[in-house]
Amino acid sequence: MSLDRINEGIQRASTELWWAWAEIAGEQERAAANWRDRALAALSAAENPSKSIAQETKATMAAIVASAASLETLGRSLREFATSPRGGGAAQRLLGTVSAVFPDSQIGPTLQESVKEVFERRNRTVHYTAAYEEMGTHPLGIRTAWVARTFTFETAADCVNTLADLVTAITHPGRSNVDRAEWWAQRNRFFGKQLRARAGATLPLDLVP
Repeated sequence: MSLDRINEGIQRASTELWWAWAEIAGEQERAAANWRDRALAALSAAENPSKSIAQETKATMAAIVASAASLETLGRSLREFATSPRGGGAAQRLLGTVSAVFPDSQIGPTLQESVKEVFERRNRTVHYTAAYEEMGTHPLGIRTAWVARTFTFETAADCVNTLADLVTAITHPGRSNVDRAEWWAQRNRFFGKQLRARAGATLPLDLVP
């Protein structure tokens, strides 16, 4: 059956693009993990792991940017229900919007700091300026430049975990006094669970309310 026939009669649809960014973040996290495994295998075989580490670095950079994009796009989606706070950085606007829409969400200081760190990492990635840095130790125990030991699988996992934790905190319990916000939370609750399990989305991006 053609897609045109499937969508016949549908006049309006809403696309939660933060889902797509979240999936990209998860995919890049898995890529970083795979390249880390290859680097470990190279070390075990007394081979040079530099190519695998370089790929781990690039996958982690993509996971960071995608995680931040998902968070920021999520915040913009919630603006349907409340006005975003003026001023401040992206993390402050996101957390302020979440608090206004879902005042019962369990977002403590630790998660708030983690959200801020995702955006700070994004900024350091996107607005990076090359400079001579002291060599240091990569998690694999070898000496590398700052970029290689900063953009690691562990960093990718931290960013995706923060995204999953925030989505879970928003949608559980998902109570709100704002019209239709609870429906939004129920619609997105499954995605928080799947993101935490790294299972990926099972519904199409376009959903009809």
